[in-house]
Order: sequence, then C-alpha cells, then structure tokens
Amino acid sequence: RVAGNTTTLVKYNDQFYYVVNGKVASDTTTLVKYLGSWYYIYKGRVAGNTTTLVKFQNQWYYVKNGKVDFGYNGKFYFNGKNYTIKNGRVA
Repeated sequence: RVAGNTTTLVKYNDQFYYVVNGKVASDTTTLVKYLGSWYYIYKGRVAGNTTTLVKFQNQWYYVKNGKVDFGYNGKFYFNGKNYTIKNGRVA
C-alpha cells in the first residue's frame, strides 16, 4: 500500500508503476524524474522496452529503453521523418 498523498515510481513484480496520490495513474503518459533519471511512462508504467521520441513541456526527448538518453547525439527516424538529436533532445 502507498500513502494517499504520494507521487512516485513504485516497483511491483519487476515492473515500475507511476503512482499519483497513492494510486497507479494508468491513464497517464509522460516523462517522470526518479532518482536522477527521466523515465517514459506509458499508461501508468515505465515503458522499459520502448525507444521513441516523447514530447514533454514543449520539447521532444529521445527515449531509449524507457529512459531519456541525454548522451545521445545522432539521427532518429520517427513517424516518417528523420530527426537530429543533440544531448537527448530534438535539435
């Protein structure tokens, strides 16, 4: 059980879930900072197998294996278009 006012990631059965006010936010897709890293949350869970671009606060980020990769510099093909990535952000 998670305290009612808690917003965090919680590990359960080897999967991390995004908990908002003590409940899994199963309708939430976002980026969340946890222990110094940024994670891609898809439908309330860390999307650990996902490599994609994610828009967060008007900026696009490169996510590799469910985590924002701020060290990535290069190209990424997404939704029919090539994007240039610098330090994990679309340039």
